[in-house]
Amino acid sequence: MNAKRITALVAAALVMGLVAGNVASSFAATATTTNAGAGAGLRLGVAMRDSGGRLLDVVAKLTGTSTTAVVAERKAGKTFTQIAAAKNIKSSTVVEEALKVRTTVLAEKVKSGAITQAQADAAAANMKTRLATRVDSVNTACDGTGSGSGGGKGGGMGGGRGAGRGMGGGGTCTATQ
Repeated sequence: MNAKRITALVAAALVMGLVAGNVASSFAATATTTNAGAGAGLRLGVAMRDSGGRLLDVVAKLTGTSTTAVVAERKAGKTFTQIAAAKNIKSSTVVEEALKVRTTVLAEKVKSGAITQAQADAAAANMKTRLATRVDSVNTACDGTGSGSGGGKGGGMGGGRGAGRGMGGGGTCTATQ
């Protein structure tokens, strides 16, 4: 065999190997990756905002004030707990009310087939943990005024999971707040 033919066969084999590897890894990633976590990609942000499930909405409702007034107090450095406490409302009451609204939304999403029960359970557990922390946060990015857009599945090539970024309905909050 001449050198050109050998080079062409090796190149073809490498290309076929790369294609087969990418196809196999994409199937493997799809088959083993679940989205039962924190709501990432579940597009719950808008639903929570529209249902009144943001801490901002809950505190305004419980205290009998407007969301604008609550935002102003937050910008002045107060936590949701401090704002509620001024009206003799416990932070646990704020968290319970927010969870009540949010679990109702999750149940509706499960019923409509938008998410699975496992996804709803995981999201509810995450919400309970995050809400308990966020009521005491002075970070005004956690006021619930985020865009609520998302998806985040990406479309990259190769062995990775692709590019993509989703934003929940809670602004730019992080777990450390």
